[in-house]
Amino acid sequence: KFYNLVFRDLAHKLWGDPKTLSEELGRRRVPVPNIFSLVSNMISGTKNRPDVSAKYFYYPKKGYGFICDKFMEVIEGKKGKILNNSTPSKVNIKDNKVVSVEYKDKRNTTVKTDYLVSSIPLIDLINLLSPKAPEYVVEAAEKLRFRSLTLLYVFADKDRIIKDNWYFYPEKEFIFNRVCELNSFSPYTIPKGKACITVEVTSDKNDPFFKLEDEKVFERVIIDLEKAGVIKKEEVKDYIVRRAGRVYPVYDLDFRKNLDIILKYLFKIENLLTIGRQGLFNYNNADHCIDMSIKSADFIINKKPREEWWKLLDYFDNYKIVD
Repeated sequence: KFYNLVFRDLAHKLWGDPKTLSEELGRRRVPVPNIFSLVSNMISGTKNRPDVSAKYFYYPKKGYGFICDKFMEVIEGKKGKILNNSTPSKVNIKDNKVVSVEYKDKRNTTVKTDYLVSSIPLIDLINLLSPKAPEYVVEAAEKLRFRSLTLLYVFADKDRIIKDNWYFYPEKEFIFNRVCELNSFSPYTIPKGKACITVEVTSDKNDPFFKLEDEKVFERVIIDLEKAGVIKKEEVKDYIVRRAGRVYPVYDLDFRKNLDIILKYLFKIENLLTIGRQGLFNYNNADHCIDMSIKSADFIINKKPREEWWKLLDYFDNYKIVD
């Protein structure tokens, strides 16, 4: 009953039919050993129990983009280069090492590489390799699936739209699975007297909803927002729609087998690391991605043996998602 009440419908919205999903997804998403411990902790309030919810979220005063701006400032301050509007076209391998990367901007450019750290989806990385990866590796990468995300930002002339930081909607009657209030992250992200919520709708990339025009997305979602008592259509002053094609890794029953095939092949390339949610097909959050970057830099700078990377992969696999 508890599964049916809380997990089943939300899992179906986020990742698809729960019958096709690996138990590893539950281990990542629920940071307690079993359902009995979860219920017991909720009822008893026992001290020293594992956290299933973060007590505090530290958020940049002027929004998450500040973190990216700070990274850019540090990189450029150390004479590093950031190439915008550039698309990689080939990763050249020789003697089990990446020797150069080719990319396209206004022209075709080749840069020599000491080390390559990739965070792009694994299928994209595999397809860039030259010589080409074996067919069995390509097939494994093609089988790793992501769910897509449509974001509707709704603006209103009021201080707040919802009372809490976010609400989850597992019920099938609502098309969206989560609504967040941006003012609750930081009041400095929104002008005074204004409010903005982010409405998240998860789907497959080939789902008709994902391809809808912005106006039709709003018209469809506002119906359910009114039904849920979040906001009325006449209160909406403006909206913005954004889409992301590969957001949530789908941990299906075969994902681990396919992922291992890919990682074992890439492991043979001595100066290549792949990290991040897309780069490791690792269901994690932004703080985990930053942690991956720090540990990857330490691995490279200190010239640690390649075998140590496998230990780090195990460490990355044990991240817990805390909402």
